[in-house]
Amino acid sequence: MIIKKIKLVNIRSHENNEIELHRGINVFTGRTGSGKSSILQAIEYGLFGSDSGIGNSEILKRGKQSGYIEITFDEGGDEYKLIRGLKRKGKTISVDANKLSISKNGKILPIVGRASDLNTRVLEVLNYPKGIKPKELFEITSYTKQDEVRKLIELSPEKRQDFIDKILQLSKYRTTWENMKDILSHYRLEIEGIKGKLEYLKELKNSKSEIEEKIEKVREEIKNVNEKINSLEESYKKTTEKTESIEKKYDSLLDLRRQYDLKVGTLERLKEENKYLEGEIKKINVEIKEIKISKIENLDSLKEEELKLKGDINLRNSKIKQLTKEVNDILSLGTGKCPVCKQPITKSHINEVKTEFENSKRKLEEEIKKLKEKLNLLSPKIEEAEKLKKEKQRYDLLNEKLKDYTSRLEKNKKE
Repeated sequence: MIIKKIKLVNIRSHENNEIELHRGINVFTGRTGSGKSSILQAIEYGLFGSDSGIGNSEILKRGKQSGYIEITFDEGGDEYKLIRGLKRKGKTISVDANKLSISKNGKILPIVGRASDLNTRVLEVLNYPKGIKPKELFEITSYTKQDEVRKLIELSPEKRQDFIDKILQLSKYRTTWENMKDILSHYRLEIEGIKGKLEYLKELKNSKSEIEEKIEKVREEIKNVNEKINSLEESYKKTTEKTESIEKKYDSLLDLRRQYDLKVGTLERLKEENKYLEGEIKKINVEIKEIKISKIENLDSLKEEELKLKGDINLRNSKIKQLTKEVNDILSLGTGKCPVCKQPITKSHINEVKTEFENSKRKLEEEIKKLKEKLNLLSPKIEEAEKLKKEKQRYDLLNEKLKDYTSRLEKNKKE
């Protein structure tokens, strides 16, 4: 693995820092606390997440709500870009599922969206063997912390060998070597026997034909041994190819399993939504059937008519009050001269005024009665019109909801 670039956003002491690394030796310099070690810690956390032994709270910059690490590296002739993000919620700092990704040559590799799936994908890309701690292997083969080399040197030879064996899994090769010892011993014995026979043949100079025959037999035996060796090598090669093929199939099955889990989750969600929508559509259809929409009279014209009737009634009441006031004013004068026209006021004149007032008042009161009757007939119509208007609005709203739910249901079925 060759790391080419590191980008740190709100990571420890780095707010927004992008570092390009070049082939060969790269040196980080700076004062204590300037962020040199933070870069190395960010590389470990970015590659292995929580398996690096570094906690989320140690990585995210204090006072920041979110941050991420972006590492660009080459492996096996391909370029990879890894992004691992964090977010703060209250006092808790957790992995940001929206900022978890790994791409190969610009193409995003599929992961479910959990930190553990990204960790698995990174180990696959780096070809790290299973059953070991990736952090330990990384710190031995790629990155050594301060004083770690000294600690390794200070270990006893046996403990140092055990530690290296554990990291590099040399015990597997040792087991293979032990299994091969018997086979090698067998062939060594055969070779020693052949050597003895050859020495013996040298001593039989006088028996040329016999010696030649024995030499031929030995050559045949050597040929058989070589064939056995070639057969073993071929078997080993086939076994290795089968192992690689099985690993590829396993990786392919893992991808298929992830895709299957995603599709099953989507299908279950759509089923639940369809069930909900079908229930809502059924409820809306029932409500629509219960609504009886009839012809709605013009509510505005009815209210205008109502207002006009009330105005006419008020106008006639005002006239009655005005007539009453005028009659009272005349009656209060009694007999004598009119203060306006200076004509004498007689009892007959007063009686005429009273009669005329009574007739006018009676006429106005009859008109008011008729207007009130019309108003009383109009009020139920207005109430009914308002009720029908509300029902119509409810009907239109339910129809809109029905169209929306039906559209969503059809879209889900297509998906």
